[in-house]
Amino acid sequence: MTGFRLFEKINDITKKPVEIQEATKLYKEFIMNMMPKAVDEAIAEMRSMKMEHGYRDSYGNVNRNQDYVIIDEKGKESVWCSTGVNPEKPVYFTLFVMKIEDLNGKPIAFFVNYAVQMSS
Repeated sequence: MTGFRLFEKINDITKKPVEIQEATKLYKEFIMNMMPKAVDEAIAEMRSMKMEHGYRDSYGNVNRNQDYVIIDEKGKESVWCSTGVNPEKPVYFTLFVMKIEDLNGKPIAFFVNYAVQMSS
């Protein structure tokens, strides 16, 4: 259950440690179990609403995929990618906000999406 990110390599769960694979499997089962319940509850509580949204660029983020040059005891160089700060790599600047409220203006939900960390 990993999403596609335009500027990153494919996240292959089979290459992750066994503990991560198991935790991901349990999380997926939890989501798959809860989703029908959430849909049923939403349908039962359905009411008229209005929705507004907007977006614009925000420059508060940075690409967190940092390349490190490692030199071993024999002088051999290798490049490792880990968490850091890399202003040379791309980032998503779009901040998206959505507001859902009832017809009297009482908030029902807010949704904010902003890629604050771009790392794999």
